[in-house]
Amino acid sequence: MVLADYANSLEKERDHFKVKLNGVGLDCGKGVIIDALGVCHGEVFNKAYHLGEDVCEKGSIIFTDNVLEKIKDNPSFENVNFINVEEDGEFVGYRFELDGKMDALNYELVHPSHDKHLPEDLLFFAARHDPTSDIK
Repeated sequence: MVLADYANSLEKERDHFKVKLNGVGLDCGKGVIIDALGVCHGEVFNKAYHLGEDVCEKGSIIFTDNVLEKIKDNPSFENVNFINVEEDGEFVGYRFELDGKMDALNYELVHPSHDKHLPEDLLFFAARHDPTSDIK
């Protein structure tokens, strides 16, 4: 939803800034290892990566039982239907469908110069997304 709105906000000459992904896989738990190069390893990472790369499609979000346990009783998810997802006939996780409005998914696209969510050293890279910047 957010990525689609972002993509639709871009002028044709900025099409290369569109984020292209199958979707996002989510898992949580102990055992995530980040090596000296910043690369993630471990069962939790592997599950999330597999869901995002191999199972997701059309920008979907698929998550594991571990994630469902963390969010199912949160009031922000009271209007959400959790749907089983299978791969080759086996259960691999859940996706969700909204039943009405879900406050947790309210968002707004912010200007690329907005520094609330980015470290200062990344603002230079975000500036290229400013519609007034010269991308040549």
